[in-house]
Amino acid sequence: MKYHHLYKKNQEKLQRSANQSSLDKRSKLEIFLEKHNSQEITENMILEEEKILSFKGKSHNDNLKSLQDTDIYSEIGDFSLTYKDIKKLYPRKWINDQIINSYLKLLQPEPNAFILDTYFYQTIQTMAEQGWDISKLTRIIARYGIYNFSKVPLIVFPVNIKQAHWVTICINNIDQVIEYYDSFKSQNFENVCVLIESFLENIGIGKYDWHEMETPIQEYAYDSGIFVIKTIQAVAFNKDFFFCSQDMEFYRKVMMLELKHGKVFVDS
Repeated sequence: MKYHHLYKKNQEKLQRSANQSSLDKRSKLEIFLEKHNSQEITENMILEEEKILSFKGKSHNDNLKSLQDTDIYSEIGDFSLTYKDIKKLYPRKWINDQIINSYLKLLQPEPNAFILDTYFYQTIQTMAEQGWDISKLTRIIARYGIYNFSKVPLIVFPVNIKQAHWVTICINNIDQVIEYYDSFKSQNFENVCVLIESFLENIGIGKYDWHEMETPIQEYAYDSGIFVIKTIQAVAFNKDFFFCSQDMEFYRKVMMLELKHGKVFVDS
């Protein structure tokens, strides 16, 4: 297993690149797309989408109907995104569960990993408070396509902390470790891991170690949802972290088109 020890090295590369960007005639968005191996979208495509989303009241094209916040922007799996949802990807806005769950549906890791949605942790949190119902818990896990929890090498999912912050959990069944990734170092490590360990014990899996993992650090609280998406993407695909706080504005722009077309265009 990789444990992302190359993050510091990648940060140094990013910093050198940032210092050189002022000498480059390309825009920062173009440079970002090139670094992240995006060959299917361009800066112009992103700018055009932003125009459509920012236009209020009337369409920019008389042949198109006016766009309303309640109109469907895209449908991914069981999740429908409205224009109101997608506008949460604008700069300095908090994204919601719908954005996170829809994007996680786009990720298709190798069979060694399962990515679960935001409702999984909410469900076991509620059950921990009200009493563990093992038969119900088994049915819930089966809905995610998991029939033998301990046989899946990696199970990765987002965790919401008090409606204010997102962290990533990876249950690593290979090394018998609960991996905790927190881009804000929010001091919730023990509380979350205790609950996860209780869940594991109730489904018949023994005690696991806890590891607080190295992860890129976010500068702004409103970016935690974007960070958790990119962290889950890197962990589930066993990739080094290649993102930093300065990238979040560009990820937001790209995600609009990724969610529209139902396809991931950039690396983690």
